[in-house]
Order: sequence, then C-alpha cells, then structure tokens
Amino acid sequence: MRPKLLAPALLIVALPALALVTPGRSTRAQDQPTVGGISAEQTAELAASIQGAWSLFDLRGPDIPEAGRNMQGFLLVADTYLALEVHLDWVSKQEGLLDELFQSGIHHFTLDGLRIILSSMIGAYTSDDEVFALDYDQMHTERIYYIELDGDLLTLSRQDGTRMIFSRLRARQRTGTDFFGRPLPADEKKDAGR
Repeated sequence: MRPKLLAPALLIVALPALALVTPGRSTRAQDQPTVGGISAEQTAELAASIQGAWSLFDLRGPDIPEAGRNMQGFLLVADTYLALEVHLDWVSKQEGLLDELFQSGIHHFTLDGLRIILSSMIGAYTSDDEVFALDYDQMHTERIYYIELDGDLLTLSRQDGTRMIFSRLRARQRTGTDFFGRPLPADEKKDAGR
C-alpha cells in the first residue's frame, strides 16, 4: 500500500482513539466521580481523618446565647458510626439555673462530599417546654451537617447557622500510675505508655 492511501486509513482508526484522550478531559475524573465537590478518594480520606474522640471546643448558633453559658460535649467517631453528647446550661448568680440544653445520640453516618448525613439509631434531647423534659429521636431521624476539618479542629455546621467546633482528643501517656493514680511497680512502668 502506498503511503498516501495508508494515511486516510490510519486517520479513520486514530480518530476514535483521539476522542478518548483529548486535552482538558481528565481520565481521573471518570475513574473517581465527584460528590459534593470532592472526589470519592477525598471523601474516603475525610472519613478516615475524623475517626477518634473529639471534645467540644465551641458551639455557636442563632438561638444559643453565650452569656452565662457552661458547655461540655464529646463526639466519638468509629467506622461509620458517630456518638454525640452535648450539655449546655446557663446560670445566673442571682437566679441560678436559667436554662439547659442536652443532646445525646448514636448515629450511623454517610459522607456526601462535605456533607455528613446522620441517621439516628438512638437519641434524646431536651424538649422545648419549660420543664426540662426529654424528647426522643425516632429511629432513622436524619440530620445534615456540613463538615470542615482543619488539623485537629472539626467543625459541624447546619444551615440554620449552628456551628459545633470539636478539638481532637489525643491518647494520653500514662505517667507511671494505674487508673486510680497509684504508683505502678517498677516492672510495669515500662509498659505504662500503652
């Protein structure tokens, strides 16, 4: 075959192959679909990064006054499960306890990009009435938060403006004492960091 006749034949065979690899078209995007603006790989990395224990560092919201507020809260993330417990109260020196807020629950979660979708397994929270009674989550009650991870700070935000900021709890090194604070015998001190 002469080269002039071979060129059109090669062009017919090469055009479909060129369509697969054109400039500006990423094969990675086809391999890793994005959800909510981040890739499936990044979502998996985020899920791995939030595993562990977290302590409530700050909580702000449109209906949450800061004056006179005491707060305590913890978040525990293991696999695709999340346990959350938050206690808030507002105390006045003159009037004593003014108000309190309590939320506790265990949830299954899924990540959808930068959204974390909680599905209640069990949960309780203070009711809106004035007697500080508890209401209970129905199973599979859904809550949606937006998640942001910045080093050892994890922020969960809702569309209503509520933001919970947690700081990572690190494993503590035992200081040569047992659970009750008693000194360990010398041979156990070498294993105390476990």
